[in-house]
Amino acid sequence: MPVTPSPFVPSSIDFPALQDTYLGGGWRVVTNTTARDAIPVSRRVEGMRVYSVEDGTEYALSGGVGDGNWVEITRDIPYIGYADPNIGIVGDVVGRIYVQLAAPGGPLVRLWIFAGTPGFTTGWI
Repeated sequence: MPVTPSPFVPSSIDFPALQDTYLGGGWRVVTNTTARDAIPVSRRVEGMRVYSVEDGTEYALSGGVGDGNWVEITRDIPYIGYADPNIGIVGDVVGRIYVQLAAPGGPLVRLWIFAGTPGFTTGWI
């Protein structure tokens, strides 16, 4: 593995210091799933994330680094309605986002993220 004597610095503000296609693991943006599957195995790390622009979907490598190990990432945002998380909503998953809408399908009023102990009403941020 090469060693660099100093940090990578772009030559100007118009150019990135490094393209994500040269990284091992991490976050990647690709055109489609064909480009996702073309990422060399040597640059794949379990847990890495890829966003496919063509289908607007995020994928993660889980259980290995082969093409069959890409899993779709979904965002589960339950509707909470008018409830206030400080008065009795029990959080079930750390990191889950809850929303308060003015009415079903209406405008967003507030977002909460549960950061406490699952099964309790405390730990909202």
